[in-house]
Amino acid sequence: GDLGGAILYCCTVPGKNKMRWYADWQREQVKKLGIEVKYRSEPKAEDLNGFDVVILAAGGKVSRPDIPGVDAPIVCTFEDVLRCSVKNCEYYPKDKDKEPPVECGETVLVWGDHFGAADVVEKLGSAGKHVYIVTNDREFASWMEPCHKDVMMKRFAGGNGEGLKSKTFNYPVTIITQSTVLEIKETGEVKIANSKFEKSTIQVDTVVLAAVESNHTLYDSLLKQGVVVSEIGDQKRVRNLRGAVTDGAGLGLTIDRDVQMNANNEVITRLPTEITL
Repeated sequence: GDLGGAILYCCTVPGKNKMRWYADWQREQVKKLGIEVKYRSEPKAEDLNGFDVVILAAGGKVSRPDIPGVDAPIVCTFEDVLRCSVKNCEYYPKDKDKEPPVECGETVLVWGDHFGAADVVEKLGSAGKHVYIVTNDREFASWMEPCHKDVMMKRFAGGNGEGLKSKTFNYPVTIITQSTVLEIKETGEVKIANSKFEKSTIQVDTVVLAAVESNHTLYDSLLKQGVVVSEIGDQKRVRNLRGAVTDGAGLGLTIDRDVQMNANNEVITRLPTEITL
């Protein structure tokens, strides 16, 4: 129902609402170029056979590990928490009511290590929530630009980043590294194990799933049917906005007549110079 994808979740994150400007600019360009947009549509493989090239940019999906309690009522996703609540957005479809964001309890565990995780913590920490982060990695947000990470970690510690005078968090954020969640109980007890198999329990009100993975199901199906197809953005590999934009721009500049795929299943329009037909 709305163009923009994951960038639209920035709207509700303190200090990141201006990133929406980029999404608005893109949508204006789509409109000016007269590009046909079909909303609320999910094409099947057979619907895409007639195109010269198909570009899949459906984004990643939130991971739901197969553990006890992952579907408990206290569990939601970062997308649920970061939904925009502005009712008069000019781009939002007028024929559909906007679903409000999920209201989290006072103590929240965010499970995952992704931009969605960082943004959820920023939103909830600014709202006065007591937040825990659980990540499998040795450190949280190793993928983030160092200058941005430095500011974020200072805020997580209860202070303010360089040059910022925004509202500080009521509680420092607790980051639990090299760990995973084993079980989530409806009563709010969350069992955690670290890399040494040591177990502990945290009592929370809400668990937010914030790990993202790619989904290649449709891509694999189209490849088997011989369709010239390519993936971009988080659908290809979970990264940041720059990665998605670079993928799209590069592929857009590549596409021309006689589109085909090379041995690595990458879209090309020119054969290597040493190959002749």
